[in-house]
Order: sequence, then C-alpha cells, then structure tokens
Amino acid sequence: MLHPSLKGKFLIATPELCDPNFAEVVVLICEHNSKGAFGLIINRKSTIRAKANFEAISQYPDHAWITHQDVYIGGPVHTNQVLILYRSENLLSENVIVDDVALATNLTDLPSLNLFENGKEKLHMYLGCSGWSENQLESEIEMGTWKVLSSKTDMIFDMQPARVWKQNLSRLGGKYSILALMPDSENIIRN
Repeated sequence: MLHPSLKGKFLIATPELCDPNFAEVVVLICEHNSKGAFGLIINRKSTIRAKANFEAISQYPDHAWITHQDVYIGGPVHTNQVLILYRSENLLSENVIVDDVALATNLTDLPSLNLFENGKEKLHMYLGCSGWSENQLESEIEMGTWKVLSSKTDMIFDMQPARVWKQNLSRLGGKYSILALMPDSENIIRN
C-alpha cells in the first residue's frame, strides 16, 4: 500500500516507543518514498561544539563562528556524518525540505556562509540521522509509536530543544496534552 510522503512533517515519539534512541524525540522527515525514509532528530542537542576537528569546517578558517555552533544528534545511523539543516530566504531548491528549510550534506552546499553570521538565517549541524527501510516507518506509525504533525520551523531553530517534544505532545491533543503537563522524571521529588 502506497502512503503519501511525510517529507517535511514532524514525527512525534509517543510514550509507547521503548527504543532509548527515540525516547521523547521529534524527528523532521527529510525524505520519504517507496524505498524508506530518513530524518533528523531536532531536539537532541549534544554536549559538543562544531570544533575545527570536523574536516569540513577546518576548510573555512574565515568563518570561525562555525566552530562555536551547537551540534545535535540526528539519530543512531551514520553517526560519523555531518548534516546541516538551514533556514534561509536563499534556498537551493533541490535541497528544500519544507517552507524555508533545506538540508545540506556539507558547508559547500550552503548558499553563502556569510548569510548565517548575522543571526537572521539559521543553521543547525547534526551528527547522524534516523532511518527506516521500506514500509518500516508506516508500520511503526500504524502501531502507534509515532504520531505525525505538520512541522514548524520555529521549533527547529528558535525553541529550546528540551521543550520541543512536550510542545508537540500538546499539539496532538487528548491524552497527549495531559502527558505534556507532567513534570520531567528528573524533576519529581521523591519522599
């Protein structure tokens, strides 16, 4: 059965999803077709910065601001690969995911690095991605481990990553709205 493409949509992990790689995550689907899907977890910031030891970054010594960028964990697949999501008015059309957001596999795929220094244009760097084989994602959605929502670019680039999952649970409504109000497990005081 052919499903419509989810490219540009958010996948919201439900509490029923037991895989620790995907607990409390929101994934932006970057590609989805009959062969499978891949996306980037948008709300899992790592503790590392984009230091010059990334080979692609060391080629741009005039753009030292890049080395101070946060790095996100895009998923458990291809964790040695750097992918870049960027928001710009100057998108390269072949890389567009949704609205004004595009994907680059290296810095040379970006329209101009100077655009990102002023703060209006945004970019996030990701290590790895999340992937699903043919019909795997559709099966997981049917089992209820993922919910699908329209994406919101402000949640990718402007919202604190720790708030993104609960904010999207609220958007789902019903029982998920109640779960979104629950305190984080590390914030619960135990007697």
